[in-house]
Amino acid sequence: MFNSHKKAIKAFKAESAETKDADVKSFGDKSIPVLQEHLKLITAIKKS
Repeated sequence: MFNSHKKAIKAFKAESAETKDADVKSFGDKSIPVLQEHLKLITAIKKS
């Protein structure tokens, strides 16, 4: 799960930065913080 979230964040950031489609950019920009929070929680669970 950890690696898949890191890959997803990277992919979402890249697509959001490169896309010309406003809807895709909006979706990516809204999703990135959610994925980052999930990664933060996964990291905390891994450490415990």
